[in-house]
Amino acid sequence: DKGVESLRGWCLKRQVGGFQGRSGKDADTCYSFWIGGTLDMVEGLRFSDAEGTKAFALRCEDLINGGFSKVPGTRTDLLHSYMALCGYSLQ
Repeated sequence: DKGVESLRGWCLKRQVGGFQGRSGKDADTCYSFWIGGTLDMVEGLRFSDAEGTKAFALRCEDLINGGFSKVPGTRTDLLHSYMALCGYSLQ
């Protein structure tokens, strides 16, 4: 189906280390779930860079206080911690 192929291609183009929600935006840990989950549903996750996704999430991890932030160097929060772990589980 052309629609599925188009969606798969769009999602794969969102990977810039981690995943971004829109072109031209920075990667964000929550999109490892939103884009990664979509790729899983359209059988495209195997074409993504799992190590790049993992490396991005680990750069967002707070080793002292725990959790994951939206982007590296910012404060962690529950939403992004949850989404980062959900995205990580897809890999």
